[in-house]
Amino acid sequence: RDNGDGLILGETPATLRPFLWGHGEGVDPQLYVTITISIIIVLVATGIIFKFATRQEEENLELSLHV
Repeated sequence: RDNGDGLILGETPATLRPFLWGHGEGVDPQLYVTITISIIIVLVATGIIFKFATRQEEENLELSLHV
């Protein structure tokens, strides 16, 4: 089936079937990409915050021992 632009639509699905929520309307694959990238960003930011928090705590501990 040609839509006039040389593209054949209907050969590949535009959405994926939801594998977590059972049957129903398909989910856009871009949603999975967005969620995955968001989770990675949150985990990296949490790791950076934790790293700086522990570094600051160690510096405070060293300063209190020198007093």
